[in-house]
Amino acid sequence: MNPLLQLEGVSLRYQTAEAETVAIERLDLSVAPGEFVAIVGPSGCGKSTVLSMIAGLLPPTAGSITLNGKAVDRPLPGIGYMLQRDYLFEWRSIWENVALGLDVRKQPGGRERAESLLKTYGLYEFKDSRPSELSGGMRQRAALLRTLAIDPDLLLLDEPFSALDYQTRLTLSDEVSAIIRKEQKTALFVTHDISEAVSIADRVVVFSARPARVTLDLPVTLPGSTPLSRRSAEEFRAYFDRIWKELQHHA
Repeated sequence: MNPLLQLEGVSLRYQTAEAETVAIERLDLSVAPGEFVAIVGPSGCGKSTVLSMIAGLLPPTAGSITLNGKAVDRPLPGIGYMLQRDYLFEWRSIWENVALGLDVRKQPGGRERAESLLKTYGLYEFKDSRPSELSGGMRQRAALLRTLAIDPDLLLLDEPFSALDYQTRLTLSDEVSAIIRKEQKTALFVTHDISEAVSIADRVVVFSARPARVTLDLPVTLPGSTPLSRRSAEEFRAYFDRIWKELQHHA
């Protein structure tokens, strides 16, 4: 099966008046259709920067990034990007926020898709509410539906649970995982939480400290149908320890 996303020899260098900084160095990564891949690495190693390059917002200095075999040299309609904050607009209702990307792109049939998503994932009764009237978890769910409404081929998730309390994070990781898998989307998920990565992903990719490169690409096979149930599996600790040791070795 051909990869949906392919990064080959991707590097990124920043030039300042004092010196050149190498942020990413010869990074190779591929994601197959339908995969849920998590990226972990030391703080400041370039995880979010890689997502920005994949989203077409930041051109690499060297190497190539392709989506469905086409070069990513600008933001593409096939990529949906969910950031750490929900960035819902208070002056728009939840319905209007979810439909925002559809309005901008004028996608035919998009409004029907947005309405279906709201009904399927429990937000339809709040469609006329303002973001401030929803809990943090519900806001993030609305942000995910806004990203899904444009029907992207690839979802980029940049630590979407980092601003939430622990209990809400656990609940929302279950919800987000279920939504993405039910919608049969391919996802690339950045997190600093090893437990979160192991519980939610099909593969965990470990980055080294800057300049970032892949030091471990670990398939994860755990029993359980949800991230929360996977955390209870006997094998969970072994995956956690393997990734932790890798991070410590390349910190």
